[in-house]
Amino acid sequence: MEATLVAEKDITKTQLVKGRFLNLFELTDQGKKHLHFERPFKPGQERLSSGCDIVALGVDPKSNRLKIILEIIYRVPIAKYVIQVPAGMRDEHERDLVGSALRELKEETGYIGTAPISDTILRLKPILESPILYNDPWKSNETTNLITLEVDFSLPENVNPQPHLEDDEDIEVIILDLLDLQKELEEIQRVRGVEVDNRVHMLAMGLQLAAHL
Repeated sequence: MEATLVAEKDITKTQLVKGRFLNLFELTDQGKKHLHFERPFKPGQERLSSGCDIVALGVDPKSNRLKIILEIIYRVPIAKYVIQVPAGMRDEHERDLVGSALRELKEETGYIGTAPISDTILRLKPILESPILYNDPWKSNETTNLITLEVDFSLPENVNPQPHLEDDEDIEVIILDLLDLQKELEEIQRVRGVEVDNRVHMLAMGLQLAAHL
């Protein structure tokens, strides 16, 4: 099927509110429609993604099973704890996405990671750095890049990692079996009553579908 380019609409914006991370605009579409949307914003980063989402993988030295590092984090807008991948905003001076991801991983989980280097991880053919991705374009222009990192759990610095959280962050680090991700997520939801971020759920669903191809 031949791709058809869609011209951008003639949209004008009027800023209503400016916040630390979100701006509120009123949009007028060719004088016909009035919309509101919230835009994640950091000064000087309009042409870069807002941050990074991290798929941190490693091999458990005891079981030799492939693991993924996730977080249970409290999200104020829904007043619930949510299982999600480590993630964060890009600092204003940062241009290296992998560097941003390594920093966020250490800050939020305490783990020190690298780009994928072991045969076990490389055979999965991970994408180190995705293109810019839109999180939920129906209501905002928030973007992210998906970064794959590797964590060597056998290293001394990764045996008892200590996160460096900000005062407003409420995060618990969990390590789940990658191949049994869907099953383990369902069990945590059942026992602890937490929610699951859609990106984590899609990853678990993809793994489950791939296992039956």
